[in-house]
Amino acid sequence: MARKIFKRSGLRRDKNFGDLLDPVVSLNNLLGAVVTGEGLTFISEDLNCIRNIFSEGIEPEGYQQFIGSSVKRTTLNGTTVPVEPSITYQNRLDYYETNSGEPRLNGGNGLTAKYFNSDQVDSSNPNIFVGVSTLGTIPNDNFWEDGNFEWIGKFNSQSAGPGGGIEWEGYYVPTETATMKFHCDSSISFTMEFEKEGYTAGDPDIYVNHANVNTGITTVGIGSTSGSAVGNLNDNEGTLVLDVEDTKRVGVGMTVTGIGISDGSNGEHVLVSVVDKLRNIIRLENPDGSSPVLEDSVGIGYTVTFARNAGDVVDTNFYTHILEAYRPYRIRFRTYIDPSINPFGVEKVTEFNITRPSNTQGGKGDIRFTDLYDINYDFSDAAKGFINVFDDNSILAGGGDIGSTTDSNEYVKVKTSKKVDVTYSPKTSHTAIIRREVNGTWTANTNIIIISDTSNIEVGNYIFGSGLTANINTPLRVKEIAINNYIVTETNANSSASSTQLTVVDHRGFVKRVTGGGTNNITFTAGDTTDLESNMVAIWNGKSDAYVGITTNGNSTEIAISTTQTVGAGTTMYFYQSKGLVDKSLNYYCNVTNQAGRQVECIKVTQSAAAGSNQLTVEDTKNIGNQWKIFGAPFASGTFITTPPNTTTIPLDTPTIAGIASGAVFTAIQNNIQDDRSICCPPTDTSPPFNPTLSGLETPSGQKDLKLDGGNIKIGALIIVGAATSTVATSDKSDATVDIDCGGTTFKILAKS
Repeated sequence: MARKIFKRSGLRRDKNFGDLLDPVVSLNNLLGAVVTGEGLTFISEDLNCIRNIFSEGIEPEGYQQFIGSSVKRTTLNGTTVPVEPSITYQNRLDYYETNSGEPRLNGGNGLTAKYFNSDQVDSSNPNIFVGVSTLGTIPNDNFWEDGNFEWIGKFNSQSAGPGGGIEWEGYYVPTETATMKFHCDSSISFTMEFEKEGYTAGDPDIYVNHANVNTGITTVGIGSTSGSAVGNLNDNEGTLVLDVEDTKRVGVGMTVTGIGISDGSNGEHVLVSVVDKLRNIIRLENPDGSSPVLEDSVGIGYTVTFARNAGDVVDTNFYTHILEAYRPYRIRFRTYIDPSINPFGVEKVTEFNITRPSNTQGGKGDIRFTDLYDINYDFSDAAKGFINVFDDNSILAGGGDIGSTTDSNEYVKVKTSKKVDVTYSPKTSHTAIIRREVNGTWTANTNIIIISDTSNIEVGNYIFGSGLTANINTPLRVKEIAINNYIVTETNANSSASSTQLTVVDHRGFVKRVTGGGTNNITFTAGDTTDLESNMVAIWNGKSDAYVGITTNGNSTEIAISTTQTVGAGTTMYFYQSKGLVDKSLNYYCNVTNQAGRQVECIKVTQSAAAGSNQLTVEDTKNIGNQWKIFGAPFASGTFITTPPNTTTIPLDTPTIAGIASGAVFTAIQNNIQDDRSICCPPTDTSPPFNPTLSGLETPSGQKDLKLDGGNIKIGALIIVGAATSTVATSDKSDATVDIDCGGTTFKILAKS
């Protein structure tokens, strides 16, 4: 009888690898004949990158979370319908990423986590982690989540043992302007550091150490160089007042022993119940409720010992200085096992939390990684997206600059279908512009000014004070106000000051402040005439007239005032605009703001001149010279100035083609400028093409035709001959007419004789 023998083969039927126990060898044999176009073969290890991957489906409960989340629109009849085509979640995420860019508000990636082995820990060193480990290097990551950690064994799977520690460093970005309170609860040693107030980039001294709580024993000598303290009995609660270095070394839950400290009846040591770093106060409590202080006082020369065991959770906290919303601040937290502690079996628990002012309950909340940014995060303007740039260039409630005066690409264009209604009344008195005179305290290189009473201070107001800026007459501007607490300014203070008087002035129409004095002609002893223009309003304490206009003459330290008055030497003078809507969008193009090196000058005529004049009398020739070009309706194209003989006379190489009235303004530019910049000096005489007279406008003899291109009526000639006569005697009636001859057709306009 014939017998069939079935043999078990390998992964391929044409080969028998039943004797191969290793599936990798079998797979390599299978792949051996698979050759790429480059002559390369595959092996099993080439598939390692996709091993152990799997797909994960969404349960029905997960799909239900999407119900009602589609993007909708409202039709013309008021019906809400889904947008077609549908906008997917991927579409929307891509759109947000493209428009917001980096850095995004509340979009942090977590602090940079650095891991250290036990041979790098030195608790006596301020930096804690020192040297290079002989036990191997552990790569950094952003391990943070919500700031709550519990390690059963190692800090990191690549750590050489259960000892060592972690350092988190990077930036914290608050979402509100306020003081923040950070907390740490830990069963092992820890430190908490935050950027010092007034820190500037490049300063190697970055942090203030707010907490340095170790395991083991901390001894404080009362009254010694390391600290001074007074203990007293107060409602069964002992109070120790320590110096700041000692309070940062103590956490709530540590035991307290020493002369004058009374242990409980059951032998338990007194515990720390409160650590108040603001007042450097340590409060004590006895577990059995008895008085923690044996005597009425713990005197100088006594020694108090604070202690804790590894694995015992203690906590402490600290307050930051006032932080500005959406500004990054450096932060560094550490947690570690002290080298003197056996790390095996020690429960390693650390929790970092925060109390925000917006939390009305005052409780601790998690610090999410989205509030934290790694140490190399790019906060530069170049990394910002559209939303951030838009927010940076937004105008504050108190007004402000619109974009850049030197880069047209940054200029913000504002369009509206409604008219611009600007209501502005020029200031008339010193009391009208001074909002407050109040004391404030601030720190150098910060923009927070502590003011206990912020009444009458508005966003946008200007603040003057000694130390705010390098120049006493240069102000800071209010950006934000925390009522009766502090104000935030747009830029940082120049130096620190305490309880220093500040003067807050109204920002509406404000131009600048100087110091000076004189009679009629005011000479500045501090400040200059930059940004000052004729017809602005001058205000100082003691002026006699409501409105005092000024006249500038090109002098950098002198102006004239419009009324006869004497201003005492050293008087502080404020200058305001005389009109509400001031357009300075052409200043950079026209180069009329610099005192020297101007290319454009606005010249004012002080004496009327008829058509055909070769010379003009002006207020000031300023810095114009030979062959400067002149623009304006009274001048023929290509009119140049010859060398001015004095400061009030301008000779022209071509006679004027129309009359020019006293007070008229025209434009003069250097001859090396090719384009017409007549728009830089808007004319005050709106008469062209008519001749100006004191009684009104006179039609030039060569321009009697009146053509209305924008209308249907075109008048070839307007003829008014003689005086009309009336045949009606009564004064309220008239049959007098004015004849208008239009190409042979006479039109009659009813007129009163």
